[in-house]
Amino acid sequence: MMTRIELLAWLQYATVISSAAIVLILLLRKPVRRRFGTQVAYALWWWLPLSLLGSLLPARKMAMPEMPLAGLGVFVTGHEAASPLPQSTEHATAFLALWLLGMLLMAVWLTWQQSRFLHGLGRLQRRADGVWQAETRVGLPALIGVFRPRIILPVDFETRYDPHERHLMLLHENAHRHSFDMPGNALAAVLRVLFWFNPLLHFAVARFRHDQELACDARVLQQQPGARRAYAGAMLKTHIASVSLPVGCHWGSSHPLKERVMQMQRKLPQNSLQVAGLGVAISLALASGFAAWAMQPAASQVASSTQNDYSAEIQLGLNGQKAHSFRLSEGYGRQFAIKTDAGDLSFSGQINPVRMGETLAFRIDGKIWQQGQASAAPVTLVLAAGKTGTLRTGSNADSLVLSASVTPRDRQAAWAQAEELNLQAAQGSDVVHRVIKRPTPIYPPEALKAGIEGKVRVLVDINADGTLKHAKMGSSEPVGVFDAAVMSAMSEVRFQPQGAETSGYIDFAFVQDK
Repeated sequence: MMTRIELLAWLQYATVISSAAIVLILLLRKPVRRRFGTQVAYALWWWLPLSLLGSLLPARKMAMPEMPLAGLGVFVTGHEAASPLPQSTEHATAFLALWLLGMLLMAVWLTWQQSRFLHGLGRLQRRADGVWQAETRVGLPALIGVFRPRIILPVDFETRYDPHERHLMLLHENAHRHSFDMPGNALAAVLRVLFWFNPLLHFAVARFRHDQELACDARVLQQQPGARRAYAGAMLKTHIASVSLPVGCHWGSSHPLKERVMQMQRKLPQNSLQVAGLGVAISLALASGFAAWAMQPAASQVASSTQNDYSAEIQLGLNGQKAHSFRLSEGYGRQFAIKTDAGDLSFSGQINPVRMGETLAFRIDGKIWQQGQASAAPVTLVLAAGKTGTLRTGSNADSLVLSASVTPRDRQAAWAQAEELNLQAAQGSDVVHRVIKRPTPIYPPEALKAGIEGKVRVLVDINADGTLKHAKMGSSEPVGVFDAAVMSAMSEVRFQPQGAETSGYIDFAFVQDK
């Protein structure tokens, strides 16, 4: 099952893939129609669902060559990120909530259109020939129903059309049914709901329905090659409806009536040419699905471990250049390595849960490798669960950038693991780095006299050389008693240099001698 970030990433990827397929179809449909006929042009639309299907298939497995790192439990290959990593799972949740709301509104809108059209038909009566007759005439004949399509005739069907025209109109609706156009229209409606935010897809659905009607006409004329004039006359007698029918085939306001009549004046392509064109169109549709699958980032190869305590989104790159994005799932404390496809950048390390006051956080420890050379010093990145943390190493011009967001599979288990690893700081300990200079805060005389004990946590930003960049109060017990004493001593704190700016916290305990 996808996490929120994974679902958002798929939605982004599927939007790009589907939009690319739509653009290609829109560019090719008219030239293909002129050369191979309307049925081949209609077959081009298979590219869209097959490309989306390819994006849903499991990503390919890629065996990674061994890196010069020992004891690694997982190798992950990377791809260039299409956009920056979401700033937090909260942001991802907000985006997904908006997406779901849009889906709901679009589904309601399409359902209302469908119900409005069906309600306007009035009471339907089944005829002896198996078709149904409505109490109205606008937008009819029509075909409704996905799994058991029914032909709906207008109330004046017998008087409006002569016998030959009636036969042709029934052939048209049956051509829709035998070509499985109803499931195709239902799928188009589903895609409009899923990708409601993409105007290109809504435009494409209208062009899809347009090509569907032209292809249906071609099938009728293949059966009745001498009926062009009668067929065109029957079309011109039809009353166009102003109401849309999302899942169905009817004569709506956007119906390409003029173009259909003009298209019938053209000679149908030879059967051999149409068969060849259909073969090419279907082959290209299958190729588009394969391409969408192949372009996905390769799945990680996990060695021996089936324990997945967390999922992480990591970006690695050079300052000012497009980052490479990685996804991995692993167990706490297990070594992993991520590596770009080109092999120029990699990171090896491990992830463990830690406590940051009352906040669940994660600590990433490891080394960044560039062109096979490890960074001068290990790097540490501490970030709250679901939040994105960023670390830069080196000068601004050519600094390496590591960004990450970690989500626990089981939040309660992560808390328990943080306690078990004893990573919550006590007196004289530090979570972010080893402290090389820790001043002793002055015990407030009033608290000393009253026998008050307590503890203080200070949130810190640390420069690459280990000096303190910024400090602010995280928590204190009792509130406000020891804050001033601790903050006055913070200017003298020094940490082990890490070669990169980091953030974290340091704890102080105030305990009286008994």
